[in-house]
Amino acid sequence: CGAAWDPSGRYLATGGNDNAVCIFDVNAGLQAPLFKMEPGGLPGSHVAAVKAIAWSPAVPEQLATGGGTADKTIKLWSLSGDRPQVLASAPAGAQVCALAWSERAPGRLLSTHGFSDNQVCLW
Repeated sequence: CGAAWDPSGRYLATGGNDNAVCIFDVNAGLQAPLFKMEPGGLPGSHVAAVKAIAWSPAVPEQLATGGGTADKTIKLWSLSGDRPQVLASAPAGAQVCALAWSERAPGRLLSTHGFSDNQVCLW
């Protein structure tokens, strides 16, 4: 459902209908993810499709992800340790369709939402 390259171009993050976020190290190939954040695997994982993904341009090891209709949350992940962890989780009120970090204002995240409440939010 979603995909994004990290600022260095080394890591690819993907999200899917299996409720998982996968992080691939392209230097190691795309056959198996380096990390897989999924319900029952890592605390704080999404409980619905992961539709939106965006790497922070200011903090390269941070990733924002957005969940679908049954989840309706935005999660901020840290990938700086030996395994990913959720730094923050915010209720979004509707499925998260897209995420975009501001490159001019570090820490600002824009989200767009669909069913059931079409909106654009600045976090």
